[in-house]
Amino acid sequence: MCGISGIFRVTGDKPITENLMKAMTETLYHRGPDDQGFYINQNIGLGIQRLSVIDPSGGHQPITNEDGQIRVVCNGEIYNFHELRGLLEQKGHTFRTHSDTEVLVHLYEEEGESFPGKLNGMFGIALWDNRQKKLILARDQAGIKPLYYADLEHSLLFGSELRALMASGEIPREADAKALHYYFSFSYIPEPYSIWRKVKKLEPGHMLVAERNKPLRKTSYFHIELQSIPINRNYCSEKFLEIFSEAVKTQLMSDVPVGTFLSGGLDSAAVTAFYAHHYTGKLKTFSLGFEDTSYNELDYARIVSRKLKTEHHEIVLRANEIQCVPEIISQLDEPFADSSQVPLYFLSRFAAESVKVVLVGDGADELFGGYETYQANRLASLYRNLPNSMRYLVKGAINMLPVNSKKISLEHKLKRFVEHSNIDPVQSHASWRNIFSFKDQEDLFKPEFYSLIRHFKYWDVYEQHCKEWQGISADKINQFLYLDFKSYLPADMLTKVDRMTMMHSLEARLPFLDRHLVNFAFSIPGSMKLGYVRTKTLLRKALREELPPEIIRRKKTGFNVPLSTWIRGQLKDYFRSSLSKNNLDLLGFIQHKVVLNMLSEQETMKRDHSHRLWALLVLVTWWRRERPDLIV
Repeated sequence: MCGISGIFRVTGDKPITENLMKAMTETLYHRGPDDQGFYINQNIGLGIQRLSVIDPSGGHQPITNEDGQIRVVCNGEIYNFHELRGLLEQKGHTFRTHSDTEVLVHLYEEEGESFPGKLNGMFGIALWDNRQKKLILARDQAGIKPLYYADLEHSLLFGSELRALMASGEIPREADAKALHYYFSFSYIPEPYSIWRKVKKLEPGHMLVAERNKPLRKTSYFHIELQSIPINRNYCSEKFLEIFSEAVKTQLMSDVPVGTFLSGGLDSAAVTAFYAHHYTGKLKTFSLGFEDTSYNELDYARIVSRKLKTEHHEIVLRANEIQCVPEIISQLDEPFADSSQVPLYFLSRFAAESVKVVLVGDGADELFGGYETYQANRLASLYRNLPNSMRYLVKGAINMLPVNSKKISLEHKLKRFVEHSNIDPVQSHASWRNIFSFKDQEDLFKPEFYSLIRHFKYWDVYEQHCKEWQGISADKINQFLYLDFKSYLPADMLTKVDRMTMMHSLEARLPFLDRHLVNFAFSIPGSMKLGYVRTKTLLRKALREELPPEIIRRKKTGFNVPLSTWIRGQLKDYFRSSLSKNNLDLLGFIQHKVVLNMLSEQETMKRDHSHRLWALLVLVTWWRRERPDLIV
């Protein structure tokens, strides 16, 4: 894993200096402390900080083709590089290293701009063609690896993280009001937006092509390819095991130690089980628990570890350790408020002491129906058909339930359900992830700011992906899975995994997001993957011979944190001081009285605002450090 950065002067001849490239690239040192490389030639500059995982001694980047006319830097891993290398050698290409990155320059020579479509892996790639004076940027099909870019008047800047672009000094520090609307709606900023108005995220499965004195071109190179398969549970279960086993086996390639994150849930247990199939040594597994027993899953992780005979390592996140929270969120280069980043930060730091690569189970929920929101979508259609009077009574009864701070309480689920069920299905699906509703934002923001963002629709990114899916299939359940695969997965889940592991120079790999498995999963009818009562029904059937029955039967709980307890306890003073009137006035658009009321209601458990308060805390911390201008 690595961090890449670069500049291409599309017009003009403003010099690209070595100092400029170093300033950008060295902001990514945490992503790749093992090696550093640059290529600067007139109008192009490429930089990389490398984490050496495959061919540590010979894979120095930028890597070039035989005559030095094509150069590439890559953040990620190409899992099918052995297969590609064999085909390219048959066509006469000469390789000088054993690195997976070297296949990219030769594959480009054969395939031209279509080369990303041949790759199975996770990557952010920058390839320079010196003959044609052409730069190609590409991001993997699921969005596992990040890639930011800024299309300025004379230049294209890019990097694995925002901090690399901002270190150039060429991008105005102007926050994007629409990005803020998305942030307050979801707690993250979805592709293609970023917090900076001039910077965009390259969408998963997309590529950019920049040439001298020509307009920038952006195209999608990856599309779901539905397969014609028997509509049979036994066949689909067996086929899943075959494809998944191969995906895990492929992603075990490494010249450094590898382990797995083992939460005790179905997905990480599945990854660990198939790792054990393909690994002859003592498999290392890593788990994290909490002092609050309602959030602690260590017992389930131990069950899996005992069955698979792993070398198990675990830590408990204790009250005094969460004082590191300010340090964690201060390292984010754009506002990102998924609170489960906190335990993942500590787990990544813990695992990095023993291994350099971990396999994780993320991606299974979006492919095989792991979220209860998918069941809620099915039940919502029934709820909408109830008479208005009955819906009113149901909503009133549910809203009278007392606030419960326990993990994923029934009270919280029911309140969310009645709040979001009586609207358009796509808008309703987006609303399950909504933390500040339109009414909440109207109350929270000062009138002059709210008037500027009130016309934005947070669900529009879902509507765009809904149109894409309608051109692929009529399967409604798979449609909602696809919406999350294209939006929530890369913008939240994969962002969290990438940033928290990379903070500790730890590479995370995700077998569930293997290209072949993604296509197969979306070919399975949604009704076969999701029941009215149980999530991931097909996955549970397929894995019942591989995992203990306690794991097969478990409901999904997620990597949640006792945020409500923290706000009322160990972090009470930190929240109060961070969300003071002086700090909120620095933002310029937040009503302090509203936030003060939220804090009071949270501390007295009158209402649970924990996720809203966390989002405000993260934003204030980021804003105080960056001091942006706000441009609409």
